[in-house]
Amino acid sequence: MKSLCYVDVDNVLADFTSAAILGMGETPSLNFRVTRTKFYKDYGKTRQDFWDACESSEFWRDLKPYPWAHALVNMIDDITLGYWRFVTAPMKNPAQFQGKAQWILNHFESYFEKYIICGLDHEDERTKTLGKSVLCRSNFDYLIDDSRINVEEWRQAGGLAFHWEEITADYDEQEVRNRLEVIKFDLLEIKKADKFFMANR
Repeated sequence: MKSLCYVDVDNVLADFTSAAILGMGETPSLNFRVTRTKFYKDYGKTRQDFWDACESSEFWRDLKPYPWAHALVNMIDDITLGYWRFVTAPMKNPAQFQGKAQWILNHFESYFEKYIICGLDHEDERTKTLGKSVLCRSNFDYLIDDSRINVEEWRQAGGLAFHWEEITADYDEQEVRNRLEVIKFDLLEIKKADKFFMANR
């Protein structure tokens, strides 16, 4: 079985946090590393304020791609020869499915067929479903995600993962280049392992 690479959309390719902060009527920080998921508390906002800010399909459709988004996707496609997928977890409003799909069409139209929706809610135990790790089928499947929980669960399922800690679009370019180099190295090593496995099965 050939391995697959999965790349998260929000906060890896699309700048979700800045848009959510603007939607709550606040000004996003610059040159900033986001250290927690409940960032709205840093602005004196409630979880409901957060939900209200990002419930429309237009919100998700209009997220800005990060400056590195196309370089990352093109590199993944190049190395994996197309064996990869976008993976994203909408929240609780069906409009978000439409907005996320439109975002992919707007910015990565030629890759639209690689779009996967995966249910996930780690904050509310009442609605928690199987996360992205359910997609992990082999020791060489690779996830790129901003969520530490998703990365940990993926590794526990036997796969490989890169934790893309969320950063603002203006963050240190050298940091971004370093991350791309690590991911490139990982994917090339997985490619070698794939070839060995296929030749010796």
